[in-house]
Amino acid sequence: MHYFESIVTIHLHEDVAFVNSNEFLSKNISLVMLNDEYLKQIHGSNGFKPYVFSLPYPPNLKTKIYVKNEEYTFTIRSVDEMFLKKLLFELQMHRGLGFKVKAIEMFKVNQKHIDILHNISPCVLTLKTEVAKNRQWRVDDGDIEMVQKRILANLERKYKQFYGEQLTAPVDAINYFEILNKVPYPIKYKRKTLQSNKFKIGFNNDEVSQKLAFTCMAFGLLEKNSLGFGFCLRGKV
Repeated sequence: MHYFESIVTIHLHEDVAFVNSNEFLSKNISLVMLNDEYLKQIHGSNGFKPYVFSLPYPPNLKTKIYVKNEEYTFTIRSVDEMFLKKLLFELQMHRGLGFKVKAIEMFKVNQKHIDILHNISPCVLTLKTEVAKNRQWRVDDGDIEMVQKRILANLERKYKQFYGEQLTAPVDAINYFEILNKVPYPIKYKRKTLQSNKFKIGFNNDEVSQKLAFTCMAFGLLEKNSLGFGFCLRGKV
């Protein structure tokens, strides 16, 4: 198992508030995907998209604004090398974006053992019950067991789609789970405010659990990863 990762340095053409940063980056990425037939097909495809990206770094935690004319980096991951190369080319060539690409680094990441991972960009979990239809899960909703089951089911589907094999997570695949926020992170997207969260998750050492953990690194945690939600890093308890 492996994925490809690129670190992109950008020069911002406008101020971007934290709450708008997912929409800002995803709109710019979607725009350039329309310039290439291969990228356009992926953009319009159903199912999970083969990439996830982080939000710009470094953030200013006091102002919560990415500042015009400053330089930042963000990271894009994909299992599809051709997709990533084409996307990076279009990002470099396009002149109508909210930023200018200054530098790109790209490398291959092979599967590594993962004890703990955490999402550095908030993740989204949609509730579809009659009581809470199409609302995002919040800390005060509780039911952590349901959250863990949804995480594992999501990773099973991603693994099957991108690696072509059906996996069933062991009941103890997740052996550590911590919620890192007391209240949800509000993220603006298409005139709506999405409620999102950050988790720290530990995975067992068995082969299936480790494959699912790596899948989480490759494609992001839970939903809307192609909008910059759920980008993960390896960590420690």
